[in-house]
Amino acid sequence: MSSFQSNIAQWATANFGKSEPWQPYAGLMEEVAEFFAPNWKHTPSARIDAMKDAIGDQCVFVANLCEMLKLDFDDLLLREDAQHFTERELLGALGLGWRALLKHSQGIRGYDDAKRQQELFFALAIWMRWAKWMCKTMFLGEVGKIADDTWAAVSKRDWVAHPADAHSHA
Repeated sequence: MSSFQSNIAQWATANFGKSEPWQPYAGLMEEVAEFFAPNWKHTPSARIDAMKDAIGDQCVFVANLCEMLKLDFDDLLLREDAQHFTERELLGALGLGWRALLKHSQGIRGYDDAKRQQELFFALAIWMRWAKWMCKTMFLGEVGKIADDTWAAVSKRDWVAHPADAHSHA
């Protein structure tokens, strides 16, 4: 597993305390929504920056989730190719991830740790393909570079010392 994801997990624990897997997954979903928001609220250059920020933040949440579940973020990054996906296909895959988290937490339908991890890895693989496709078609750059750049900024934020707005104190 990469130091990228372990460093993010340490930072997240220091800033937000012990989390459950649904929490970074919810963060991923928030940032997927944020990715689509810039299409109508920014100038073209600001739209690009906002989309990069959303993809980068998604990577931070996914890396934290991968660390929690002993999945490998680098495996997702290196093995998944950019492929066209409709928003419907993306939302369907992300919905499967929510199902795995929900059924596991309820202890029903045979969702042991292995089944949860298998379905979440599938959902995250689809997300990575989509993220790579968006970066390619929107000329945003490489997902890995965007993730590294975002982490460089996020890692300086201290949400304990500045709970209202750690962005402005980094």
